Amino acid sequence: NEVLPLVIAEAQSFQRPLVVTNIDGLPEAVTDGQEGFLIPPEDSQALADAIDKFYKDSDLAVRTGALGRVRALHQFSHKAMTQKYETIIDWMTASGEESVQRMVEEHETAEEVSGDSSKKDSLAGVGSQVPAALRQAS
Repeated sequence: NEVLPLVIAEAQSFQRPLVVTNIDGLPEAVTDGQEGFLIPPEDSQALADAIDKFYKDSDLAVRTGALGRVRALHQFSHKAMTQKYETIIDWMTASGEESVQRMVEEHETAEEVSGDSSKKDSLAGVGSQVPAALRQAS
């Protein structure tokens, strides 16, 4: 079960008009009436109507297909996806550094208050699960 099936981006890349159900991540890839049509799930009449619109108006099919290609190149290209992953990784790294630093400080404070050095050992176990780059930040 794919939230956003790859076939959507593939069809858009080949300028094919789309008729998709309005579920999961599909509305993130298709704007109703622009790159294709979003229809309610399990609505055979809406499916037939959407297909019929493309059948009766080939210019509509060409326009929605062309808009789909533009969207696919903008939203799903290698460059766009790389930028999105870099943004996510940068955010996670920044959040991770703060989390690791906070964890170290909390354990050091607990050790100072209780005089219990076993807390420091428990931090070592946690640290082994954190990437080296994040542990160095702490």
